[in-house]
Amino acid sequence: MTDGGRSHPCGIACAFVAWVAVGLAARPCRAESCPAPTDAPGLADVDAEARLAFLARSFDREIRDLDLWSWTWGSIYVGAAVAQGVAISLVSDAGLHKDLAVGAVSAAIGSASLFGLPLTITLPLRTARRHWSDVPRCRLLGQAEDTLIHAEKKQRLSAGWVPHVGNLAFNAGLVAVLGWGFGRWKSAAISAGIGTAVGEVNVLTQPHHLADALERYRAGKLDDGTASSIRWSVAPLLARDAGGLLLRIDF
Repeated sequence: MTDGGRSHPCGIACAFVAWVAVGLAARPCRAESCPAPTDAPGLADVDAEARLAFLARSFDREIRDLDLWSWTWGSIYVGAAVAQGVAISLVSDAGLHKDLAVGAVSAAIGSASLFGLPLTITLPLRTARRHWSDVPRCRLLGQAEDTLIHAEKKQRLSAGWVPHVGNLAFNAGLVAVLGWGFGRWKSAAISAGIGTAVGEVNVLTQPHHLADALERYRAGKLDDGTASSIRWSVAPLLARDAGGLLLRIDF
């Protein structure tokens, strides 16, 4: 570079610095690489952000589906408890009072469990998602992986044999209260039969996608395979001699 025939003092040095700066700016930033879990060596070549994006989608889907399942069933049980509680004041038969009272209490217990138990899974997922912008990213990724593993274990337990046994035990307790306690054996059989059937539908419709997410993650299959396959809707059901709620579940 010249200035009136004289060499500029910056000259070649400035041009070299500018060339290096442009080259560095044009070079894409390398994504952070984090160690893969020992049981998922296929993730060693996958950058941290891609892994975090898959985990975020899996967490968000499970939170959404579990919330929907919990609030749908919990609201149905609350409605049943309220309806039976109101009916107590409308009937004069002492035996029916006992049936309705036991039914209202059992529905209230069911609603409390449906609102509370899913929180053991969704709360850790929500806590992890609140820290999704934390750094360093590898530490965040490790914590998210641990959260997925622990939440999947809890979900596997909640979708296994335990809730089925609990459902049978709870309804056997209703038989004991209404039958042995109040001598209402016919009401006990009807209540336990309906309660067991509804409880089984409840358990079988519980979302449990974390096992699939964990399997896909360990296999390095991080494509967008997390779309929910369950759709819910609740609508009033009115007939000539009865009424209620219609729960529709599309798989």
